[in-house]
Amino acid sequence: MQTEAWLRKDLQTGLASWTELKHDTVLYAKQPAGLGGGGAPLTSFGYVEPNPLVFARIAIVAALTYQGLAQRGLIETEFSEYTGFYATLNELRTLAYQCAQLAEIARKELAGEPRTEDEYWMIYGFGQYLYGLLVTLSSDPINPDPVALVTDVASNPSASIVLQEAVGNVDYIYVVAPLPTGGWQLLRGGVFSYYMSGSATSISA
Repeated sequence: MQTEAWLRKDLQTGLASWTELKHDTVLYAKQPAGLGGGGAPLTSFGYVEPNPLVFARIAIVAALTYQGLAQRGLIETEFSEYTGFYATLNELRTLAYQCAQLAEIARKELAGEPRTEDEYWMIYGFGQYLYGLLVTLSSDPINPDPVALVTDVASNPSASIVLQEAVGNVDYIYVVAPLPTGGWQLLRGGVFSYYMSGSATSISA
């Protein structure tokens, strides 16, 4: 987690996340010129991205957004009939709680502290939480938007040059991590892929 390879992975993830954001906002912004425990015993002990600061900031933003809406009276019963809006507000509160937990787990990982069984169960059920989030917030959870996309982020019309950035399919990452019972395990997760291309092109009005 403290190797140069992991830093390259973090850089690629950050750039791909930025590309996703630019793709979502390209029509609205001017381009620059130039779950719970229980059940059978755990047999797999997951890990989270060892970046507690990111999780903590997401938790703070989600909590402050929810509190701001609440202080303005936007979550009172008069809005309860708008199921989609109300569900989104509840997801903000849940996201704040989930990310606060992930921040604490990531802190423990970096400090070499043991995680609790409840924390391992939380990691185990996180995929179900994400699927629930997709079902709640997506207009078509059966056919969600693909991860792969391409967007123009800057251009120079006088030189007919366009800078394009892209996110490809999700790549696998394999990590060797210690078991809480001793020994080691091989874990697999998903990471963004990122591509950039600057090319001359024909630009017409």
